[in-house]
Amino acid sequence: MAVRGRAGRPTPTTSAHRAGPPASPRARTRTELASREANTRALDDAIDPAADRRFEYFGLRTVYDRYLLRHPTTRTVIETPQYWLLRVACGLSRTADEAIRFYRLMPRLAYLPSSPTLFNSGTAHPQMSSCFLVDSPRDELESIYERYAQVAKLSKFAGGIGISWPRIRSRVLHQYIEQQNHLV
Repeated sequence: MAVRGRAGRPTPTTSAHRAGPPASPRARTRTELASREANTRALDDAIDPAADRRFEYFGLRTVYDRYLLRHPTTRTVIETPQYWLLRVACGLSRTADEAIRFYRLMPRLAYLPSSPTLFNSGTAHPQMSSCFLVDSPRDELESIYERYAQVAKLSKFAGGIGISWPRIRSRVLHQYIEQQNHLV
């Protein structure tokens, strides 16, 4: 069930918690931990529907617009905020008990991972890093373009990128080196 927000778009409500997220191709990308039948009851029972009331309007709109999984073709939201936090906890945990303990920290805002982790944990692209530091390419055009391609692939699923450039000579340094080579 959804209610209309200020912009007229649907907003998730806690009544959807009881049914859980609907099945869809993207929903099947949940971690193996959450898909095991033995863990399903424990994980579902850990959900605290009342925790959605801790969100103010702007926070709920931000979660709804940016973080909740959407159906791949209809683009409708397929999870509630609490199932989103449980999905993130499952993606970062090795056992159901660990996931439940981790989940219980997040609705209280005792801990929240970085945005790339919140976007991608428990999905087909579980990128957990929020920043990538990339070494300098060689001072050759092909190497520079290979590094650009690597940066493009890294940035596809969020995260900041820092590149070290000390191996690339500046024009002034390049001209200085050429002058020195001609003097020898």
